[in-house]
Amino acid sequence: MKRSPMDKIKNTSLEQKIRLRKCAIWPIKFTPRGMGHKTCCTECAILYVAQQKEKADKKDTDRRKLAIKKHSAWEGELQAIVNKYVRIRDSGGLVYHAERCALSDGRQGIIFP
Repeated sequence: MKRSPMDKIKNTSLEQKIRLRKCAIWPIKFTPRGMGHKTCCTECAILYVAQQKEKADKKDTDRRKLAIKKHSAWEGELQAIVNKYVRIRDSGGLVYHAERCALSDGRQGIIFP
């Protein structure tokens, strides 16, 4: 059976298939009432908004904590990293040979410009 161009237009505009979505709170599928619907019911929508606010608050708190961090705290973290590097270096974990190291000029070890 051959279709006419009018059949194509009719099928695409009026009889579109509505896709089911998964609820953001419960693991069920629902028919959305609009483009922005992420939950199946009002109670789920309230819970979803509360979860989103909690996530945003946590990100904001973490950002504020980093901004408030004192100079001594940054120095302490840096000292811990340097100590870890020195321990690895002294144990022989960071010795590169001239054949394998692109930074060396033929001598043993790493050369930093």
